[in-house]
Amino acid sequence: MVSRGYAGTMPVIDEVTADRRQWAYAATLPVLALSVCLLGWTL
Repeated sequence: MVSRGYAGTMPVIDEVTADRRQWAYAATLPVLALSVCLLGWTL
């Protein structure tokens, strides 16, 4: 995934932390869906 505002330079530390937070936020949705599927499957 290309970071926004990419101008051919290496990403700065702030952008890395923002990407990490963005990845964590994006990962919560599939994890939540997976947990709901597992919960519904076990019932």
